[in-house]
Amino acid sequence: MQTKGEQLADLNLLKKDRPPEEPLRALCHAGYLQGGLSIALDVKIDEALGPLLELIGGPARTLRVLDIQGPVFSVKLGTVEHEWELDGLESLIDTLNRAFASSPEVKALVLLGEWEDMLQVWALPKEVVRQLWDRVWFRPSNPPGLRAAAG
Repeated sequence: MQTKGEQLADLNLLKKDRPPEEPLRALCHAGYLQGGLSIALDVKIDEALGPLLELIGGPARTLRVLDIQGPVFSVKLGTVEHEWELDGLESLIDTLNRAFASSPEVKALVLLGEWEDMLQVWALPKEVVRQLWDRVWFRPSNPPGLRAAAG
């Protein structure tokens, strides 16, 4: 049976060779995962939004923030305006997954959990997320939003 590292390599999900047998959140923090991002827990939502949009790509890169009033973000995607109530980074990630669920070219955001006082996030093509669901070592902390994104 293949190790987690071998499975990740077979799926071209690694930036570096031979990762240690660590949890995914530790591999993300160490820079092993293609599409991995560590976000400090004290980062404001509006500070994290730009890097996350760039990471997931496609039409997500065209989203514009029009206004922020407390937890309510007024955003515009194309010609459509939306109001998002965001109460933290996890809420932002769930909202992005749901907002771009119908865009196959936009990657899904996988929450891997916290490591070293940072939230570990992994942006993956939606078809890859579907391939990973049955892997024993793939246990994202945002299954509902991720399932909505991956279909």
